[in-house]
Amino acid sequence: MSEFLINLLSGGVAGASVAAILAKFLIQNQLSKSLKEYQHQLDIKKNSIQADLSIYADNERQKTLDFGRKRIEAVEAVYSQVILTSLPRHGFIKHVRTLSPNSLLNDQISVYFDAFKENYDAYVKAFDSISNAYKILEQHGIYLDEELEKEIAVALSQINAYYSAKKQEMSKPYSHARSLFHGGNLQLKDMDFDFVTFFDKQSHEWNHITGPLRTQLKQKIRGYLTPKEHGNSK
Repeated sequence: MSEFLINLLSGGVAGASVAAILAKFLIQNQLSKSLKEYQHQLDIKKNSIQADLSIYADNERQKTLDFGRKRIEAVEAVYSQVILTSLPRHGFIKHVRTLSPNSLLNDQISVYFDAFKENYDAYVKAFDSISNAYKILEQHGIYLDEELEKEIAVALSQINAYYSAKKQEMSKPYSHARSLFHGGNLQLKDMDFDFVTFFDKQSHEWNHITGPLRTQLKQKIRGYLTPKEHGNSK
């Protein structure tokens, strides 16, 4: 191009065409510069967009990881509270404290009522554990699958119904004995509530009624906590 300009300026081209050729040359030169500048700006914008997309992808990936971690923590927290509603964890008693055959009637009455009280305290602990489980379920519900949340709520409802029924069953003989006691008419023959039989029956019913429920819930939660293999569409 420089050789062409030398020839042009030295008279190698007819004078009438010089202005037109120079104008064309200048336009081409300016257009080339404009295209280079435009491409440069495009490259800047492309790099900026790619950087933004990379940051967005990293943020989304991190949010997914954070949600997955919080979901696992939520499932573990809720299930831990469900476990604490289990019958053996509340201190139900099977055997009444043994007294000597010659012990006073008042001492035997006290032991009898203490056995009721300890079991009633155990029911209070059981209901407290259910209440705590509901609270933890509500706190972590946002991270739980809706189906799993409902299953846990149903399980807690059935466990609560079970404890309520057993407490009511025990309250009948306890109320009868207490009524006699306050009237001064409670005798040894009236202290006939069999704590051993009641305890064994309660334990059997607990396993029979809540066993399948707890097993199903455990399997469901284990499925949520088990890492999925690549290609697994479950």
